[in-house]
Amino acid sequence: MIEIIKARSDADLTVVKTLIYEFIEWLHQRYPEMRAEIEYYFSNQGFDKEMADLLATYGPPSGECLLAKLQGEPAGILMLKPRGQAVCEMNRMFVRASARRNGVGVALGQRLIKVAKSAGYKEMILSALDNHHESLPLYEKLGFRYEERAPDSGNAERELNMRLVL
Repeated sequence: MIEIIKARSDADLTVVKTLIYEFIEWLHQRYPEMRAEIEYYFSNQGFDKEMADLLATYGPPSGECLLAKLQGEPAGILMLKPRGQAVCEMNRMFVRASARRNGVGVALGQRLIKVAKSAGYKEMILSALDNHHESLPLYEKLGFRYEERAPDSGNAERELNMRLVL
């Protein structure tokens, strides 16, 4: 059974932070040749400040922090942050290897889309590296479509940008 909750308690946020660090470690293992770029990406986003107060970025009223549990155990995370008046960004999707292929990613994505619509957003964007073979089909299944790469993107040759009209 998959349960999706809005992370609010200190205990839930501690689990979310653990999963974020697991995600970063997964990125390092998946893209060892990009370690410096990955570190730059997170430091450029103010990662330390973000981790100190997750709900400042990923909390109501304009953001969200979702935690998925599979059979009662932490399984994955997905977050939403504002990118403009009517645009939000899907961010930090991660599902533990032990929970993959159980519908956790789909459940998280569908729930986040509902949250975004309820918050009044009209579009949702995301970016992913081109080697995320597990997640790219999931994003397409959720309705996201590829768009042109931003010219100022740090990893323009590897980064894929997608958009969903809500």
